[in-house]
Amino acid sequence: MVRKYIHAIIIIVLLSGVSSCKMGKDYVRSEHLSADSCLQFATDSTTYADMPWWEVYTDTLLIDLINTALKNNKDINIATERIHEYMALRRMTVSKLFPTLGANIEYGGVSNKNSEGVRVSKNEFEAKATIAWEVDIWGKLRRQKEAATADLIGIIENKHTVEMFLIAQVAEQYFEIVALNSKLNIVNQTIDARKEASRIALLRFKGGLTSEIAYRQAQVELAETQVILPAVEQDIVFRNNALSFLLGATSAPMITSSKLEANSLPDYIPAGLPSTLINRRPDIRESEQALIAANANVGIAKAEFFPSLSLTGSLGFESPDLSNFFRTPIWGHAANLLSPVFQYGKNKGRFEAAKAVREQKVLAYQKSVLNGFREVSDGVTRFQKSKVIRKLNEELEISARNYLKLAKLQYINGVVAYIDVLDAQRKLFEAEIDLNTSVRNEYLSLVSLYKALGGGWSLANL
Repeated sequence: MVRKYIHAIIIIVLLSGVSSCKMGKDYVRSEHLSADSCLQFATDSTTYADMPWWEVYTDTLLIDLINTALKNNKDINIATERIHEYMALRRMTVSKLFPTLGANIEYGGVSNKNSEGVRVSKNEFEAKATIAWEVDIWGKLRRQKEAATADLIGIIENKHTVEMFLIAQVAEQYFEIVALNSKLNIVNQTIDARKEASRIALLRFKGGLTSEIAYRQAQVELAETQVILPAVEQDIVFRNNALSFLLGATSAPMITSSKLEANSLPDYIPAGLPSTLINRRPDIRESEQALIAANANVGIAKAEFFPSLSLTGSLGFESPDLSNFFRTPIWGHAANLLSPVFQYGKNKGRFEAAKAVREQKVLAYQKSVLNGFREVSDGVTRFQKSKVIRKLNEELEISARNYLKLAKLQYINGVVAYIDVLDAQRKLFEAEIDLNTSVRNEYLSLVSLYKALGGGWSLANL
């Protein structure tokens, strides 16, 4: 009996040594574009993305909104549950590497009369502990573990990606609403000013100082401005609804601020090195994990060409009499070698398909890296140019305001016609709207670049 145990242990140890090989090649990260080929990354050794989002977005209301979204957003909650799902799937995959233990207990009894007419009862008892183990000779099970681990890490990176995009979306909606509030104030102030201008034009017309056309022109300008008002109010409602959706709520806190100055804008944003971006952006990391899983699946498919070995054993006791139950031990063992012989190209097809999927994931990973470089380059350019546009619009707004002052003064003195005042009012209104838009775009460019650099989630989560 003891000798059988020793033999079994020796066999297991030997097979464990044999199973040290794995089919397929281990994953090695390929080379990507060099720093010299990415002009936007040429000199920066640090990246703005290392700043936590609450230091980038310093408005206290915006910070509260982002915290609420990270807690209640449905996409975040779904991503969290997917992590739980893939943790369980990986646990199932890893369990295949270890023996399976089981127990079987049987009891039976019969009662018959013997030749002398005496009833005789016979009871049978049997209890066995069973063990089954697939020996991972070709590394198939280890490749499965490798693929499951990569899938799990990829799902974790997916949650980081969702967090990164969610923070950017909340910030975008917030800045849009604040800018719309500012636009609403501009429109209302312009409406009030044009109502007053229309009233004065009517008085001057009735007093015989001007013709009716000046009054009608003032009314046209007033009506054109009033038409803008409901569209702005509608946009505010739509943006608030979008923000509520991101917060995972039916309604969001009313945002009444019309000033974006609560969030400071840096003069310069370091982009970092290309390798920093590849390691930093969770969507690129997620794509790489998909490639790692696909590479492992090639090894799994290759292992299917070779035979698989399963060991089974049982140890227990059986006895026709319960009193002798532990005196009659039984032992059994078996090995099953399953080898593919002829499957009409099934294994070859599986192997070729796995290689094709791996190549797809290689291309997808390369695409995600290139897209990351493109987004950073676009983001840097957008951020730089938005500052220039905002400064030019500030100068334009100042010029338009001075132009209106001069036009009003000359109109009072009879130098110019009222149409010139209306033209100056129109130019100032357009300049104020353009300035408000350029300020909004400057903040949105900050959001876009911060997201492109991989900012918005914490590296401490790794």
